[in-house]
Amino acid sequence: MHISTTWIYIVLLFKAIGLAIYSHLRPMQVAPFKAIFNLARAHPITRVAFVVIWLWLGWHFLLSPHML
Repeated sequence: MHISTTWIYIVLLFKAIGLAIYSHLRPMQVAPFKAIFNLARAHPITRVAFVVIWLWLGWHFLLSPHML
């Protein structure tokens, strides 16, 4: 199961990279990530959400018991 989950994440990563490249080539069809991120950061609640998500990711991946 671990191998199939890893492959799913790898495929999703490559699709995200492809979408990012496509959004820079055709910005009128797909909004670039920077534009979406700047729009999301405009509201104070989403800024707090970004901080909470960042803290959770750091705790989950950097300070989890299996990493120490």
